[in-house]
Amino acid sequence: MLSGQKIEDVIARLNGIDCGGKGTSCPDQLCRALEQLKQS
Repeated sequence: MLSGQKIEDVIARLNGIDCGGKGTSCPDQLCRALEQLKQS
């Protein structure tokens, strides 16, 4: 689903997705991991 996409595009698409009012979700956690990878 995300293969071949730029990290910035994936982050923009997944950032802030909420799961049942928990404040985060699996896609949001992936976004956070990509942000950390991008910074390193």
